[in-house]
Amino acid sequence: MTALPSGSDQLTSWAERLADRVAPDEVDLAPDLIAAYVEGGSARRELFAGVRADPGAFGAGTALFLPTVLDVIHASYITIKAFIGDPAINTLVASASLGVALRSLRASRPTPTSSNDSLGDQQPSVAARRPDDTGGTEAPSEVVERAATAVVDVRDRLDRTGSDPAATATAAAAMEVVAADPAAAAAFLDRARNAAP
Repeated sequence: MTALPSGSDQLTSWAERLADRVAPDEVDLAPDLIAAYVEGGSARRELFAGVRADPGAFGAGTALFLPTVLDVIHASYITIKAFIGDPAINTLVASASLGVALRSLRASRPTPTSSNDSLGDQQPSVAARRPDDTGGTEAPSEVVERAATAVVDVRDRLDRTGSDPAATATAAAAMEVVAADPAAAAAFLDRARNAAP
């Protein structure tokens, strides 16, 4: 099994939090799955080899979902980096407010549309809402817009895989994990992008 280099506890913890939100049955596998994914090459390809019968294979006898989520997050590199690159999400209050906005997006479950569309009329109302549990301070509306764009991008990519009937909820939950630890998310995106083909 592939292991992350020492000092990669941040990525391991991030992967476990992501799995907890989008693939709870795979939390125990998350450290190995993210290690294989960021290694790239054959290690990453093995994650998508389909249902395997051999006991040493990842998810032997079952298809895994976390690698698919990691893959769509990686494929959404540009929109997610634009989202997490805003310094406003690094403040505790803005992050809490953004979490509320993302949960609202997840709960709204908009009808899937093309990746060029936003989340429609729901986005401004989410951005304008003043959540009580953030001390009355909102995440800036442009950050919420970038978050919505990232949710749509991830959702559309999940829709194309055909692996997740609840793609909007999964995408919003994944972006909540990204927003909660933007440094770890950025580390994952950069490591995955620079991995061997």
